[in-house]
Amino acid sequence: MVLLLGNTGSLAADDDVGTIQPEPVLAQNPSVPRGVPDRRGVVTFINENDLYAIKNSDRHYTNGVRLAWLSADDDVPEWSKGLGDTLPFLNPEARRRIGWALGHNLYTPQDKKTRDLVRNDRPYAAFLYAGLALQSETESQLDTLELDVGVVGPAALGKPIQNNYHRLIGRSEEHTSELQSH
Repeated sequence: MVLLLGNTGSLAADDDVGTIQPEPVLAQNPSVPRGVPDRRGVVTFINENDLYAIKNSDRHYTNGVRLAWLSADDDVPEWSKGLGDTLPFLNPEARRRIGWALGHNLYTPQDKKTRDLVRNDRPYAAFLYAGLALQSETESQLDTLELDVGVVGPAALGKPIQNNYHRLIGRSEEHTSELQSH
């Protein structure tokens, strides 16, 4: 499930035909920013869960949640402009955005019944993180550089989150903390 709030500014609807058409090209050179800056930021909420899959197996990558915000075009602090200018991945001539994110990922082994460590299976694990993104956009290219920093192991709260969620949906499976990645 993806919830997108705000205006991405990249596509416009053609009411006569009912199809999606690219917005008009306003810049002559595709390496410079597109014509009209987007003055609204974007908030996204993403929830991924194997519960949504046809074959719900609750193994390996089992759940992910991410809440993120991306600024309006060129609505970035001065320090990020200087940082963006020094990084080789971002175009200094392009429109800039900055973003923040909070996320949580859960991982489970395929064999959840054993109490022994299975060396060729993924261990129970969780990743709780925050991210900072810098973005540059021209008519023809969108570059995003993101740094995510977080914790794994018990500090990532995988066991209580997964066990409480399973109780909420009526499943009896329990997360085994003895085998959790640290």
